[in-house]
Amino acid sequence: MRKTLSAIVIAVSLVLMTGVGTALASNGGGPAQSLTQDQTASNTISQDAQAKAVSVNVSPNVAVLNGGDVNQSSGSSATAVAANSNSGSQSNDQSQQAAQAQSGSDGCGCGSESSQSADQSQSASNTIDQSAESKAVSVNASPNVAALNGGDVHQSSGSSATAVSANSNSGSQSNQQSQSAGQFQKDGGNGSQSATQSQSASNTIDQTAKAKAVSVNASPNVAAFNGFGGCGCDSKGGSVKQSSGSSATAVASNWNSGSQSNRQGQSAGQFQQGGGDGSQSATQSQSASNTIDQTAKAKAFSYNFGPNVAFGNDGDVHQSSGSSATAVASNWNSGSQSNEQGQGAWQSQSDGCCQQHPSCPPKPRCHPKPKCRPEPKCRPKPRCHPAPCDGSAAG
Repeated sequence: MRKTLSAIVIAVSLVLMTGVGTALASNGGGPAQSLTQDQTASNTISQDAQAKAVSVNVSPNVAVLNGGDVNQSSGSSATAVAANSNSGSQSNDQSQQAAQAQSGSDGCGCGSESSQSADQSQSASNTIDQSAESKAVSVNASPNVAALNGGDVHQSSGSSATAVSANSNSGSQSNQQSQSAGQFQKDGGNGSQSATQSQSASNTIDQTAKAKAVSVNASPNVAAFNGFGGCGCDSKGGSVKQSSGSSATAVASNWNSGSQSNRQGQSAGQFQQGGGDGSQSATQSQSASNTIDQTAKAKAFSYNFGPNVAFGNDGDVHQSSGSSATAVASNWNSGSQSNEQGQGAWQSQSDGCCQQHPSCPPKPRCHPKPKCRPEPKCRPKPRCHPAPCDGSAAG
């Protein structure tokens, strides 16, 4: 327990002394320390608004030989409004803090092939696509005709078309990734420590609103010699009032006020001391997607082809005809979408002096070599004696 606490203190001290993204190595045979951070992020806001308004009025107003007031009116109106509004923030954040330390051989032949690695990767995309399309068409081809009327004549015909498309987004999209790793190795033979974090996150808001309104009024208003030429005090003369109209309204609206967020956090502290073939790994992976897709379509059609005709009437005439069409389509979203992942890991290994890999022959563990035994002294060779001379040897 004391060794573990001491290791924690050493790791924290290394983080404070070496700073962010610092790696230290000492003596260890073949040590490798690596800090890798990779981010691919894309923020896209695309807004498209189209509005078309067409108004056609080909209706003449005609008044001939009327004995009195004549009021004639014909009109055509078309209104198209398309609007895109975005008040939001898109953010892709990535942060990595790593302090790595290695300490080599302690005289036992340890600390070989030690590797420490902290890897972080993020691929994040934020997209807001808004499209609003509005069309309004109004046609009035109805003439107003008053002829030989003895009295007041009131005639009116009109056509109106209104189309409104609106997209509004007030939200925030965010992709955040954070990693903090403190790794410490001492005399660890073939020891490997790794902290890996990966995130692939996408936030998408797609809104489409379409509105179409068409209004056609082709109805004439005709009043001919009504109450004209009356005799005496009893003559009425009378008024004529005629009215025809057409109206179409289409409204399509998309509204989103929400926040989409993908967060990932990892904090790992790893410690090894002497443990042969010891490996520690903290791995975190997230693939998250938040999508809001809204589509609103509204169509309104109004047609008025009924004429108003008053002919040869002695007295007041009141005529009216109308047509109206209204279409409303709306999408509303006020919500928050979030994908969060958090990991906190502390790993510790301690095994005194390290051990060799089983594939490698064991090395002697700090034992003194045995003293060499003295070689035995060589015995002197016997001297050579001459062979005895005798007659047999001579013959």
